[in-house]
Amino acid sequence: MNKRFLFQGVKFTLSPGQVLEHSEGGPDDEGYYFRAFTLEYLSADGQTGDVVCHMVSGGRDCDGEHRHYRDLILGNNGLWDETGAEEYDQYAQLAGY
Repeated sequence: MNKRFLFQGVKFTLSPGQVLEHSEGGPDDEGYYFRAFTLEYLSADGQTGDVVCHMVSGGRDCDGEHRHYRDLILGNNGLWDETGAEEYDQYAQLAGY
């Protein structure tokens, strides 16, 4: 059974086992940026399952390299719940934070 849902204001429909990937990036006024996400409908039986999202964004500027990771799962109420998050900051890591 297909799942229909909203993600970042856009309506999507995924079939069981389907994966959708999107990425963008390029130069900006201080370096570069990137954003990417993967939506996946995990289903063992083709009828039920979860839609998960893996997001990453980041770039490089005068403050070094930075990245942000988020994992989300689509709840039964149609809202996204965060299941994990992580950040990387090059200069903070070098400073021991």
